[in-house]
Amino acid sequence: MTMNLAKQITDRLSKLKSARQPHEPAWRECFEYSFPVRANGFTNNNSAISTADNVQRKKSRLMDTTLTDAARTQASAIVSGLTPANARWFGLDVDNASDEERHWLDEGANTIWRKIHNANFDSAAYEGMLDLMACGWFALYVDTDRDKGGFSFQLWPVSSVYCDSTRADGRIDKYASPDDKVKIDEIGNNPGIMDTNNDTSDSIDNALRMQIEVFFSNFKKELKNGDYEKQKIVVS
Repeated sequence: MTMNLAKQITDRLSKLKSARQPHEPAWRECFEYSFPVRANGFTNNNSAISTADNVQRKKSRLMDTTLTDAARTQASAIVSGLTPANARWFGLDVDNASDEERHWLDEGANTIWRKIHNANFDSAAYEGMLDLMACGWFALYVDTDRDKGGFSFQLWPVSSVYCDSTRADGRIDKYASPDDKVKIDEIGNNPGIMDTNNDTSDSIDNALRMQIEVFFSNFKKELKNGDYEKQKIVVS
């Protein structure tokens, strides 16, 4: 079953890469004229590596900072207008709620709002808006902080995110993103990573310092307590 799940994810990722490839030159060019460092990953040879010298050369080719400054101004205006940190910007409601129930929902909304802004949402949302200004979309991953409680927000580079939908309305409900590379000798100690390659164990013995790429996918596994846990699927 593990092998089948890994094959499904890798096959899906391969198809999504092919489907996204025609759009990448336009996204790369938009980033290079506004935020060159964010174009890292959208390179002509499909390499995700961009040296500091290359990025600096791209910055030097910008005639001025008009587009960059305008994008920052617009991003700030969107964040402060849609999700301000000093005023609650959403509510909770159900049909035919009593006064007591509406009060409970209102208190719940206040608690969620405080937890959102007590986390790193404000900075992550602003950075996401910069991606939106440049290439038209962004990827903000929402998780829970398992150590401190509350929320945790991660802005994923758009160059590393592949989206898909199984819904009739086309709304995104599947994604895959290359996670940080990890050392093979750490995999055995990480219960969240599943070994899906028969050669991985041999690789651990023969090359402990070798790195493999881990893809983070939103395929889920149902736990005994009814909760759900996201999995990292190892592919090499």
